[in-house]
Amino acid sequence: MKTILTLLFLTYSIMQAQAQIQWQRCYGGSGGEFGYAIRTTYDGGYILIGYTDSNDGDVSGGHGSTDAWVVKITATGAIEWQKCYGGSSSDYAYDIRQTPDSGYIVVGSTHSNDGDVAGNHGYSDLWVFKITATGALQWQKCLGGNSGEGAYAVGLTNDGGYIIAGNTASNNNGDVIGNHGASDEWIVKLTATGSIVWAKCYGGSATDYTASVQQTYDGGYIVGGTSKSVDGDVTAHRGPDTNPNLWVIKITDTGRLEWERSLGHYSGFGSFGQFGGTTIQTSDSGYVSGGTTNSGGDDVTGFIGVANRNTNGWVVKLNRSGAKQWDRCVASTDGTGINAIVQNADAGYTFAGGDGSNIYDSRALLGKLSKIGIIDWTSRYGGRPDTSHLPTGTVFNAVALATDGTAIAAGYTDAIDGDVSGNHGYEDCWVVKFGEHSSVVISGKTVSFTISPNPASHILNISGSTIINRVSIINTLGQRLLSSDYSANSVQIDISALPCGMYFVKVNDTETVKFLKE
Repeated sequence: MKTILTLLFLTYSIMQAQAQIQWQRCYGGSGGEFGYAIRTTYDGGYILIGYTDSNDGDVSGGHGSTDAWVVKITATGAIEWQKCYGGSSSDYAYDIRQTPDSGYIVVGSTHSNDGDVAGNHGYSDLWVFKITATGALQWQKCLGGNSGEGAYAVGLTNDGGYIIAGNTASNNNGDVIGNHGASDEWIVKLTATGSIVWAKCYGGSATDYTASVQQTYDGGYIVGGTSKSVDGDVTAHRGPDTNPNLWVIKITDTGRLEWERSLGHYSGFGSFGQFGGTTIQTSDSGYVSGGTTNSGGDDVTGFIGVANRNTNGWVVKLNRSGAKQWDRCVASTDGTGINAIVQNADAGYTFAGGDGSNIYDSRALLGKLSKIGIIDWTSRYGGRPDTSHLPTGTVFNAVALATDGTAIAAGYTDAIDGDVSGNHGYEDCWVVKFGEHSSVVISGKTVSFTISPNPASHILNISGSTIINRVSIINTLGQRLLSSDYSANSVQIDISALPCGMYFVKVNDTETVKFLKE
């Protein structure tokens, strides 16, 4: 029987809404676990990355001290497998990506030189390792010099290799050359088997550090982070070298610096400033950065609260050349920060982070912005912390689009009630799968479009009472796969070439509805 979906075009306003929790899980043991990244996997499940100092509960195979921890979960959060990686010293993991062979590439840092780790250059090294689809270690590499290195983000590259965003305090020894002073952003390009193609330092004589990296549509890379430098690669820095700025750099496929932007405001007080949480490329070939700010002025508009006393989450939209288009401050309490951001199928943005006036009121934050930066909704999640030890609170460090187009977020919590259940003790990795947001105030005229059949296998029929000017098909990663212009009340789109799965159809670049390709 034919199924008809009605797509409503609405003029609406949203004040406070909440993404409803479909399910939540705490993962860990009697020690502490911290989640830093979550990714959707090819089979519709998820891969979670972080670190652990437990060896009980959900955790087994620990090497001693702190281990990198990878957890593969199903679409409903059940653990399929988990593995600890490291040696007898402290080892950490911060990002993971699934590879074309269904395995995973993991990055972090290591102080070890035994167990799973070999080739440490001294102190801490940037650590990258490749595992199979079931977690077996295939290869690992320690990269760095005689001082401290670590990695915070990894991306897949078009040539089958990897791009890594990290930091280095070494200079002209080991794998590191050209450090500008103190700590530099360190971007490393690797082959598919972990050999260095090139490695370059970016920054100035003060402290500079990365948070994210992504290959761009032109084959280069966009890097997001924070800079305190006022020299070297850094120009137009706001304030002295005690004041951090959100720093975005664009480099070519060979690492040549194309442009860089320091974004922020100097309040005239200490080391308060702006910190970069993540930067991604957007569907219009521009970029959006999420982070935090402690004051308003210059690049920061609409600051909420008192400078240097309050912290706002901060989102900045740049065009493809790095010029600022808009920015938005977000605050629910006097301490809000954004750690991750993803673009949705409607070209808006879902962001995740932390929110709380103190550690006893710390909550994870999730929110939605429109494509022009208007706040659709924000909400806090968590519960009362376990006060049998020093509380650390609840925070989201990562957000991704699930296969149904909604959000899944990961971080950590020490809460024992509220939205949280199943905590194993101290901090646990916390994963929350959300549904659609609710409490939306709707007003205005509606215009309906019908879409059939759903599910569809070959032809998708779209018809409406007004003229259809443009139709786009978008996948769950927010990528536009098909786009055509029309001038008719009804159109047909051939979707036979699309793989089976969930997609979104956008009509007239206004509203979006889901459909299933079977």
